[in-house]
Amino acid sequence: MIKANKKRKKTVILVTLNAIMILGIFWITLFYGPIFYHEIRFAFMQIFDEKSRNAPKFEDLLAKRVEDIPEVKAYPIHNIDNPKNRDFAIVIPKIGVNEMVVVVNDINNDAESEEAMKKGIAWARGSAIPGDYGNAFFFSHSTRNVQDMWRYNAQFTLLSKLERGDLFTIFYQGRQYDYVVDAIRIIEADDRSYFNVEEDGRFATLQTCYPPGFDTHRLVVRGRLVAFSTK
Repeated sequence: MIKANKKRKKTVILVTLNAIMILGIFWITLFYGPIFYHEIRFAFMQIFDEKSRNAPKFEDLLAKRVEDIPEVKAYPIHNIDNPKNRDFAIVIPKIGVNEMVVVVNDINNDAESEEAMKKGIAWARGSAIPGDYGNAFFFSHSTRNVQDMWRYNAQFTLLSKLERGDLFTIFYQGRQYDYVVDAIRIIEADDRSYFNVEEDGRFATLQTCYPPGFDTHRLVVRGRLVAFSTK
């Protein structure tokens, strides 16, 4: 009888531990599965997606001999056939981003920002208009969990894959503006230094939570305007 009780107790313990382990794996998969999904998707894109694998770089511009006007070039670096929206959109071929931009009138209004990020990539009114002097500031969620995957367009989950020299494109009012990545930083969540850029130039900044799954820091990728279309 004593042996049977010990055996039963041991069985209960083993079943409980197994149940805890299975639940743990389930919750890890539930909350961080989207991150794994995007990492796997990027790996496959680099192998099978020609647009991602051969995403344009700054060297592509240098290979073209076009007229300077005055510090940028009035010529689209690369052809993009199907931007999500020619009125306002961002295309990043390397990481498969092609998404409309939603205007946020007050960047300090969390509710407005959250609502914008459900629909697309947010642009902060008060920052520069694409193509103009100053810094055009864009932000989007990186995927944190399954719930956020459905609530938000987590377009910037793979933003950390960008490197200096990579190109991204902003469409605004029908024009194409091409930027080359010239600065990448990880900053504190409350650091707003990249919202306004003091350097004299035309920039666009892309910001998201970092690392994916946490919101203690921000990944900031800044691009400098190097080309634009004339129509």
